[in-house]
Amino acid sequence: MKKILFSLFMMVYLVFSLGEIKERGKEEIYQIQDGYSFKLYAESQQRDTWTKIVAVQRKNALPFLLYYDSKAGELLVKEDCKSRKEESVFPSRNTWKDILALDIDGDGNEELLFYDPSGGDKAGYAELYSVVEGFSKRKLLGQWYNWNNRWKTFTIIDCGLDQKKELLRYDDQESQADIVRFLPCEKEGYNAKILNTFSGWRGTWKSIISVSLGYREGILLYDPYVGEWELLAIQDSEQEPFVSISTFKTRKGWKEIVSGNFGAGNILLYDAISGEAEIYALEGKELFLKKKISTKKTWKSIVPYTMGEQDALLFYESANYSDICLPTYDGTNQALHPDVFLDKDGYYKMVFTPYPYCNDLLENPSVLRSKDGFVFEPIPVKQNLAPLMDTPSLEGTPYTYSYNNDPDFFRYEDKYYMVYNETKTSETAMLQKVYLMVYDLEWKQIHSWVLQEQKSFDVAWFSPSFVLLDKEVMLFYVRKSNDACVHGIFFRKSSIQDIQNIAQKEEHAVLLKKEAPFSSWHINALHNPFNQKIYLLIAGKFQGANPGDYFPSLSNFDLFMARSNENDYTTFDLNPTPVLRRFVFPCTNVYRPAFLFTSQDRITLWCSFMRSRETGIALFQEIPID
Repeated sequence: MKKILFSLFMMVYLVFSLGEIKERGKEEIYQIQDGYSFKLYAESQQRDTWTKIVAVQRKNALPFLLYYDSKAGELLVKEDCKSRKEESVFPSRNTWKDILALDIDGDGNEELLFYDPSGGDKAGYAELYSVVEGFSKRKLLGQWYNWNNRWKTFTIIDCGLDQKKELLRYDDQESQADIVRFLPCEKEGYNAKILNTFSGWRGTWKSIISVSLGYREGILLYDPYVGEWELLAIQDSEQEPFVSISTFKTRKGWKEIVSGNFGAGNILLYDAISGEAEIYALEGKELFLKKKISTKKTWKSIVPYTMGEQDALLFYESANYSDICLPTYDGTNQALHPDVFLDKDGYYKMVFTPYPYCNDLLENPSVLRSKDGFVFEPIPVKQNLAPLMDTPSLEGTPYTYSYNNDPDFFRYEDKYYMVYNETKTSETAMLQKVYLMVYDLEWKQIHSWVLQEQKSFDVAWFSPSFVLLDKEVMLFYVRKSNDACVHGIFFRKSSIQDIQNIAQKEEHAVLLKKEAPFSSWHINALHNPFNQKIYLLIAGKFQGANPGDYFPSLSNFDLFMARSNENDYTTFDLNPTPVLRRFVFPCTNVYRPAFLFTSQDRITLWCSFMRSRETGIALFQEIPID
C-alpha cells in the first residue's frame, strides 16, 4: 500500500511541479545609468519558446525587436522597442540557426541575415533583407544556397574600418574561418564575396564577439575548454586583417558573452552556475573588471541595444527549449547522456557524463540534484562535483585509450542502482565491461559487479537503460543486429534480487513497427504509469532521411518515440514523426535523452545534444508523444 501511495504521489507531483517550472518565459529590460547602475525599465511575460531575440538598429527610428520561435515556426516583431505595444506575428521556417542584424552599407540602418544549415550534404541557406521601413515591408536583398552548413558562429566586424559591416564565419569542426563582404549588384540585390579564408584556427572557440579597442575595432575569442581569451585587433589589410594582441586566463563556465556600451565597460559575461554577471572594460591590451552583479541563474538570452539616448539590456528567462547549465567537475559545464528520476526526497536526481568538446577522458558518470528540474546543484553528502568513478587505468594492459560512458540509474528501497560501460581501446583491440554499481543513499559504494565483457564493438552493448516494474527489472540496450548495417534494441529481465545476473538471462529483440529501415543509437526506456506501457525515446534515423549521409553513421540523429503494447514489451510502434528535430532546437546532433511523464501523452524531456563539437543538455516542457 505504501508503494502504491508513493507512486500516486509521484504522478501528482510530476504533473504539477514540472508544469510550474515555467509555463511562460519572462523578459526584463534594464536601462544603464551613470555608468554603473541598472534600472528596471520594463518586465513582461513572454513565450517560453523563443529561440532567438534580435535588436535591429535604425538611423531615424528606435530599434525594433525580433523574436524567433523555432518550435512554432514564427517571428514576432515589436516595431517600437520603447512602448512595446506594436506587435506583429509572421510565419517562418523553423530551421533558422542564426538571425543577425548588421549594417552592410554603413548608412546607420541594419539589415537582417537569416541562416539555415538544414539543407544536408554540406549545403546551408541564407537570406538577406532590408528592413529600413520595418519588418512588414522588408525587401529581399539576396539568397544563397551553397553556404557551408557547419558554421558554428557568425560575428559582425568592420574589416574595412568604414562602418560597412562584414561577416566573420567560424567552423570549429574544420578549424577554419572566413570573412564575407556584401556588395551591391549592378541592377539590384547583393552578392556575398569571400574576402579572406583562414585555416588552423583553434577548434574550441565557443564565442567570438566584436569589441571596440577605442582607436580601432577588434574581436575577442573565448575558449571554455582551457579557460582563455584571445584578443585580435582588426587592421586595414585584406591579406592580414587580424593581429593578435594578448591572451587572458578566465573561468571556463561563462554561458553568455555580449559586447556593447555598458557604461563603465563594454563586455558583459554571465555565469548561470553562480548566478553572476561581470562587466569588463577593454583598455588597450588589458581587461579590467568594473562591476559584479548578482542575478538569476535562469537567463537564456541577453541582448544589448540602444533605446533612444540610453543603452539597454534585455534579459530573457525560460526553462523550456533551453540549455541547462550543469556544474561539472572539469568546469566547462558541457555534458551528455542524462538519466533523471524524481527521488523520494522531492529532488530530481540526474546522472550524466561531462563530455567537453568530445573528450572521452573526462566522460565519467557524475550525479546532481534539482528542485525544479532546471537548476541543478551538487548533492550535499558528496560535498563536491567529483565523479562517481575515475577514468579507467591502462596500467598493465595492452590498451592505449579508456573512458566510462552511458550511465543509467534508479532507486529501489534505500539503494541506488547504476549501470554504465567501461571501455578500453587500442588501434587493433577493444574491451568493454558493463558494470552494475550499487550505492547507499549517501552515494557510498556497496557493490560492484561486471555484468558482461565483450571484445568487439559488433556485440557490445550501448546506452543501457533500466525499467523497474514492481520487483522486476528490465534492461534495454542497443547493439548491432543481425543486419550489420543497423543497430537494434534488445532487453533482458530479472528480479531485483537477482539483478547482478541479468546478463545471463534470455535476450529478447525489440521489434520496431516502422515504415522504413531505421537505426537506433542511444535510447532511454520508461514505464508510463498512466497507461502501463513502456516507451522508448530513441536517438536514431531512418535510411535516406539525411541527404548525403551514409546509413548508419553515428551522426545526424533526431529523437523518436516508440510505444509498446500494454502487456507485450517485444513489439513497439515507432512514430515516424520526431519528438525533437535537431535543426528545430537547434543543434547538429541529438544524443541520449531522459524523460518523465506528466500525463499519459506528454513528457518533460532532458535531451543531450551536440552543436558541432560542443555538447550540452537541454530541458523541454510538455512535449506531446502520441
